[in-house]
Amino acid sequence: MLDLQKKKQNIVVYLVDENELDSKILEQKFLLSSDYEINTFTSGEKLLSYLISKPAVKRIISIVILDYNLNSINIDAKNGIEVLKSIKDIDPEIEVIMLSSKEDVDIVTSSIHYGAVTFIRKNENSFQRIQNNINWIISRKLLNQKKKASKMMSTFFISVFLLIIIVLVMLALFNPGIFES
Repeated sequence: MLDLQKKKQNIVVYLVDENELDSKILEQKFLLSSDYEINTFTSGEKLLSYLISKPAVKRIISIVILDYNLNSINIDAKNGIEVLKSIKDIDPEIEVIMLSSKEDVDIVTSSIHYGAVTFIRKNENSFQRIQNNINWIISRKLLNQKKKASKMMSTFFISVFLLIIIVLVMLALFNPGIFES
């Protein structure tokens, strides 16, 4: 858990909801309960422009909390699924949690199909479910980072070992008496 706490400074959460009140409430809950960097957007297009202009740093875990119903005020706006697809085109490493006030099987299925980590229905428990999913995402990303580091170390030590063997074989070939006493 200490490792998780230490890594929270490397978490960026993007809140995307056209309902400014919902967005502010969620933002305040995050500010009171976490050390994440929080960025809010009132449309998917604004988020996408931001992601294009400021690509995510690879060592930082980026998580988007994305409302599905982004086109209720502006009919020309992209809905959450369209924004999700664009996010994954921009950077497949960005994790997305889809959020909606309605629970429609087609929306849930499409969300998961296009790369959302999960779908959460807006209700009194949604913030806790979002937090649980963020903790799971962070744990999974940290585990993957440790696996990559471990694999790199193994590759390094195997390479050094093979290099030593090659040097010893070369010494033995070119100087046959080197290992005799």
